[in-house]
Amino acid sequence: MRRRTRVAAAATGSLVLAAGAFAVITLTAKAATTGSCSVSEQLNATCTASETFNTPQSVSVTVTSNPSGLPVDISWTATCSLNGSSQTTTGTNSGAAPLTASVGLAPANPASCNVSATGTLTGEGVSGGITVVLNSVAANPTPTPTPTPTPTPTPTPTPTPTPTATSGLTQVTGFDGMCMDDRGNSSADHTRIQIWPCYNPSDQAQYWTYSGDELIHNGMCANDSGWGGNHSRIILWTCNGAGNELFEHTSNGEYVMVGNGYKYCIDDPGSSTKPGTALIMYSCHDGPNQQWSQP
Repeated sequence: MRRRTRVAAAATGSLVLAAGAFAVITLTAKAATTGSCSVSEQLNATCTASETFNTPQSVSVTVTSNPSGLPVDISWTATCSLNGSSQTTTGTNSGAAPLTASVGLAPANPASCNVSATGTLTGEGVSGGITVVLNSVAANPTPTPTPTPTPTPTPTPTPTPTPTATSGLTQVTGFDGMCMDDRGNSSADHTRIQIWPCYNPSDQAQYWTYSGDELIHNGMCANDSGWGGNHSRIILWTCNGAGNELFEHTSNGEYVMVGNGYKYCIDDPGSSTKPGTALIMYSCHDGPNQQWSQP
């Protein structure tokens, strides 16, 4: 059984990929290469490359060796940030160089990622050169086109009790134009649903659909945690059609929970405008902090 030598990644965020003796980790920002290391021929050669990338869409690691075909280990760590929160992912792989692998990024489409990857020649008495290069493809968001205003021949002022979403069809806006937001754009059970300033173009953490009385984000449903009623937090949960994740959107803009006798509404506590305030369930009272748009 061959012995493997591993070297810890040197940055806050790293990528782990399968590698050969000549390890190359490449993060391509529009096919550009940044962050690399190289070691000339030596016994069980190892080197670490690290780099911080802005708005990466994807990251990959390619490992090569000199001579080609030598066995390598790769370990990576990636720490990505979005909307003030961060998540760290890690991974490892082994194989013969050259070898390319993808690095998992969380959350999806982060604002920035700190990535570090280490390549190591493995096996008893393996000698050769190793190179590690980081490649990333940067996200290239398409600006939301500005609609051409249509003149109204006879303007009629109409009160609007329900705020309008900043970017049209996907955001859910509430009190003082704040948006319903999935903390960290997560898709995990128990993720907190909060308020956050609306982005335009809208941030993916603010993408919602409303179907069958369910508010859906990243394939997960808004849910009254533990059927708690008053002051219970709203969280993401696996969609299951239960009464505590069915919300009837009424004509006055309230999302009334079907469970617990239609008594509780999605509520911005204290009519807060502080980013990160967690949404709760509260007895329906037709207040402006319980009025939300429909995506």
